[in-house]
Amino acid sequence: MQVIDLPLDRAGEALVAAWCRDRRLEVLAERWHCRWGELDLVTQEDSALRFIEVKTRRQTGWDQSGLLAIGPAKQRCLSRAAACYLASLGNQAAVACRFDVALVRYRSEPSAAAVKVAAWGQGYLELWCYLPDAFSAVESGW
Repeated sequence: MQVIDLPLDRAGEALVAAWCRDRRLEVLAERWHCRWGELDLVTQEDSALRFIEVKTRRQTGWDQSGLLAIGPAKQRCLSRAAACYLASLGNQAAVACRFDVALVRYRSEPSAAAVKVAAWGQGYLELWCYLPDAFSAVESGW
């Protein structure tokens, strides 16, 4: 089992990046920044890019384990950041893209339903929900 020794938010991103690599996705960028914000992960499968927003929580709570934190305003920021990323590619920017969301939670014991698990601190981080094509740039108003 993988052991991750990073702060919680970065540990969740590292777990999802490892899961992507396990699935043979090429991780092109981690924590990519521009004036519009940060893209947690950018991966490529064949000719399609995935912009993956990772939400890591210690416990489920008011924001449904991070899902509610990705509302319209956050989606607009992610869409704009993705546009900046694509612009940085130059003439390669005409590729298929999608926005995925990965939800990671901390637990004292891993659940059998977890997609990927890693030891962290005194417990475990688990990727428990992966939402492909969670929203589109059009839906976010960009």
